[in-house]
Amino acid sequence: MITFLLSQAGEEIYSFKKLGSWTFKEVWGAYAYGGFLFASTQDGVKILNIYNLRDSVKGIKLVEFRTGTRPVGTAYYKGFFYVGVNAPSGPEINVVSFTDGKVATSIPTGGRIVSLGISSNYLFVLTSLGLEIYDLTDPKSPQNFANLVFSAGSALSMFPSYPYVIVSLGAEGLIILKVEGISIKKVYEYRLPDGSPVLDAVSYGSYIYIASGMGGIKILNTTSQNPLVGEIKTEKPASRVVIYNKYLFASLGNGGLMTYILTNPASPTVFGYYSNNLFLYDIAVYENIVALAFGQGGLITLRISPN
Repeated sequence: MITFLLSQAGEEIYSFKKLGSWTFKEVWGAYAYGGFLFASTQDGVKILNIYNLRDSVKGIKLVEFRTGTRPVGTAYYKGFFYVGVNAPSGPEINVVSFTDGKVATSIPTGGRIVSLGISSNYLFVLTSLGLEIYDLTDPKSPQNFANLVFSAGSALSMFPSYPYVIVSLGAEGLIILKVEGISIKKVYEYRLPDGSPVLDAVSYGSYIYIASGMGGIKILNTTSQNPLVGEIKTEKPASRVVIYNKYLFASLGNGGLMTYILTNPASPTVFGYYSNNLFLYDIAVYENIVALAFGQGGLITLRISPN
């Protein structure tokens, strides 16, 4: 068990180097792919060069896609990016060309969109009614091929890793679904013994790291008879967890960013932290750059500095 308390006095950085900031708009979500950062603002998605946070590369202006309302998820696949929006006219996924920002098609969903993500050549969409999966063989024209309706009213997030997807259900714990052909089946479910709500969860091999609403990061081993094998104590509750290579990143809200190395997945060790007393809404990672979305505080990027 690891205990690491975070000082709240001003801006503090450990094992990171601050690269830059972008405060032209509010940023509520961040997604990174191929050296580009997709920043979800209050009214759309702004694409930036993740290395310098400029909106152009070699003099070529990057796309900005306006939605008129705050996006609830963004993902990229083979020249197109997918933006989930709960518009007044109804929830939909906009399929947008990365080159010119034009909408190839818009897909209505069966329920209010909670989040979306891509794994393999599939687009996963978590809604208030369940899970929808789209085949991206033709990236500009996703084809729905599998759906599962379940009690998803409390669904908060998902982590797709084809053919599996972890769904965080708050007070109802988590479930793991598996895609089998054109069907989706529930293969695992778990509730934390202390009643903590599951706010977010990610997997690393057979291990699952859970952002617990009552504080800390719970560690499960799905192959163990007693799955709860550890806990990382945090000063404030974790609300978001992200895996990238051997690192686990966790948002502690206004407690900042905590990062751990997964050399021993059952017992992660502290790598570093960043704190500026703003509320950290989202985390995106590409290579050795970490992008942090602070809502009205905009974006900050950090470079991982190996110990």
